[in-house]
Amino acid sequence: MDVFRFIPGYRGLIFDEGKEPLFLLLLAFVIAFACTRGYTRIARRRGWSSGNVGGVHLHHNVVGILARPSPAGVVAFSRAGAHPQVRDWCAIFFGVGAALVLDEFALVFYLRDVYWSAEGR
Repeated sequence: MDVFRFIPGYRGLIFDEGKEPLFLLLLAFVIAFACTRGYTRIARRRGWSSGNVGGVHLHHNVVGILARPSPAGVVAFSRAGAHPQVRDWCAIFFGVGAALVLDEFALVFYLRDVYWSAEGR
């Protein structure tokens, strides 16, 4: 992708060395994690409701679990993953999925909704 070619040294240190997928994964992870934390803080403060599907609260770690291993992992390790742009997009999806799962890790760990309790912190 060579997305950040305008940054001095990016092409030589990251793109040419084949490290761009890892860089994009890290960048996607940090941005998604920060946005998710920010949104949940604001939503709690303002009393916004959460997403529901059929009356069941849809936690964002479910979306993260689906985005991380399923499409991103399968494509990245297949022949399609050999194409640089496909590999880069898989890294981005994997990073976002990992951030969404990590943000609600207390829910995964305790297997109950302890998101806003002391256990969840």
